[in-house]
Amino acid sequence: STADVARDLDQIRAAVGDARLTYLGFSYGTLIGEDYASLFPTHIRALALDGVIDPSLGEATFRKNQAVAFEGALDRFLADCGARPTCAFYSGGRPGSAFDTLMRQIERHPVATARLTNREPVGPTQAWGAVTQSLYVRAAWPVLADALAQARAGDGSLLLLLGDPLRGRNPDGSYSNLIDAYDAVTCLDWPSSRDPAAYSAMATRFTAVAPRVGRLLAFNDVECAYWPVPPARVPAAVAAPGAPPIVLVGSTGDPATPYAWAQAVARQLSSAVLVTRVGEGHTGYLASACVRDAIDAYLLDRSVPGLGLRCTT
Repeated sequence: STADVARDLDQIRAAVGDARLTYLGFSYGTLIGEDYASLFPTHIRALALDGVIDPSLGEATFRKNQAVAFEGALDRFLADCGARPTCAFYSGGRPGSAFDTLMRQIERHPVATARLTNREPVGPTQAWGAVTQSLYVRAAWPVLADALAQARAGDGSLLLLLGDPLRGRNPDGSYSNLIDAYDAVTCLDWPSSRDPAAYSAMATRFTAVAPRVGRLLAFNDVECAYWPVPPARVPAAVAAPGAPPIVLVGSTGDPATPYAWAQAVARQLSSAVLVTRVGEGHTGYLASACVRDAIDAYLLDRSVPGLGLRCTT
């Protein structure tokens, strides 16, 4: 569980001889940092969390928030493509309709991967993996447009390659333990329904607010219905009394960790300082020089960013 990882982290801190911990966590790594702050608030030198998870949310609300955020990112990708005739998936200015048609076709008839040797055709799982993976980084939007256009023309090779990292597939055809570890940690960290029918009910609710991606996020944790080990964490707000300033980074267009989560955790932590990145994509450190400068100064010199810092570059 994440609490176990946080305790391991403190053992590593002690083993290398650091009196206090310096830590930069991204995405799930922010939950590790939050657990560490709760367990060892006085062991912190500098703690920066980018792409913040709200630990107070139960599974259903957590995934519903993500569904809405991914839906918004997908809508913005399609609107951007529809505004530019040079976009590979321009589709006469109506890429949204073309996208829906293509995804329905893929669900009925998987697309061959003609340019790849000994690879499977692209069905809905692989196609949606490519779409969601590409929404993590704004720079991937043109590549996703190319992949969709090629799939519509009968070749799903690029879609398959785009989705490979999300499944932990390596270039040599082997797989990392990414999905195994993700399932184990998720099912320990979020109490989930043991009734498979509950996920179908969630899909109905989520589709009302996220028509395209709602079902995808509703079934994200269905394996936890069959997981043999009970959950170890109860969702709760994070508190770290006695901790030094903790810097949070939230991106306004983040599909995986919605900006509202960073705002919520900023309210939960009495020593939090929130840095806002205005832009698309998941996490801000690699995407924004402004964020990097603020975080680097904090981690190296413990120079805390000014209150209300907003980064647009």
